[in-house]
Amino acid sequence: MPDTAAPRSGPCPSGVARPPPRLLEDGSITLGRRHWDADRDGLPGVEVELRVSRGGRFHGRFMLQGAPGAAPPPAARLVAVTLANEVGVAFASVSPARA
Repeated sequence: MPDTAAPRSGPCPSGVARPPPRLLEDGSITLGRRHWDADRDGLPGVEVELRVSRGGRFHGRFMLQGAPGAAPPPAARLVAVTLANEVGVAFASVSPARA
């Protein structure tokens, strides 16, 4: 799906006017509070955040940058979400639980 995927941890960088678009569990994309129609409009022209979490615990995120005009189908977006979930499982298996 993306041309590049860079793992990152922590909150959005300070000074960012708004959070980046986000790829959700169901393969949809949100931009702020709005739904982004990736099937019709392709990917947003900026990096898209794909969060890595497990059991309600945030582990980090991937920032995805698609090729200009790329419009990956829903199945491809769901594959990306599934892989991020597997990373979350791996992190959860080695991360100590917080009390």
